[in-house]
Amino acid sequence: MKARSCFTMRRISCRVLSGVLVASSLTKEVSANKLQGSKQACRALCGPRRQSRLCSACCSSTVPYRQYCKSTDHHPGISVVGTPDPITWIRNKVILALTELYFDLDLSVEFDRGVKQAVFQVSTRVSKGRFEELRGLMSEEAVADVRRRYNTLTEVQRRHLAISSDDIVFLLPEDVSVVSDSRGRKFCSITMRLWHLTSADVPEDPESTRIFRMDPSIGDGPPKKIITAVYEFHRELMAGADPSWTVTHIWHWKQLE
Repeated sequence: MKARSCFTMRRISCRVLSGVLVASSLTKEVSANKLQGSKQACRALCGPRRQSRLCSACCSSTVPYRQYCKSTDHHPGISVVGTPDPITWIRNKVILALTELYFDLDLSVEFDRGVKQAVFQVSTRVSKGRFEELRGLMSEEAVADVRRRYNTLTEVQRRHLAISSDDIVFLLPEDVSVVSDSRGRKFCSITMRLWHLTSADVPEDPESTRIFRMDPSIGDGPPKKIITAVYEFHRELMAGADPSWTVTHIWHWKQLE
């Protein structure tokens, strides 16, 4: 899977067969976004089995979150001057609502906060090369792919992979699908795009500059810019299955591509 710096429309057809929701993806191209949260957020994303492992470092506070706004209260000096693709956002919200209703899931704001926790935890471990600690949080294939790309980076580039909770500006579901396998099991995959602040020496992200405007006089230290990242989450939906979400793909603008 390869992410790009712009939104690509993905048509998803939804149908109910024998009372089972099946969401089929007809085309797919993935691009790449925000965090902090509570222990409820961790449970919404991870389930009780992995809550402490995934989120223990960042469960102390919550951050107000609005999906569409004209300012970013948590980030003074950053204003919203555009919006992501509204059709994609509405379509994915409808699919999420249907999935949540049928499978009795919590895919609300608490889920978003849990995603942000996961992004912080996973990106921090990757930046430090602690791949053994990703077992259970990421799929084996995803860990192998990230390790391969990580080995091509310099030490400075590796350090900039970590996404701080305070630096996450905005997040939204970019792609949602529910599929069945040959044994009738149902699986959900959700691709989240997030925008975050970084001082990494990378080119400007055109998608970010279209949506956000930064006041250059705000903040001390090295100048920062807003770039994007993509995290894909996967879990089985059947009764009795592990309720934890697994990260199956990550992508960072001009770093882990």
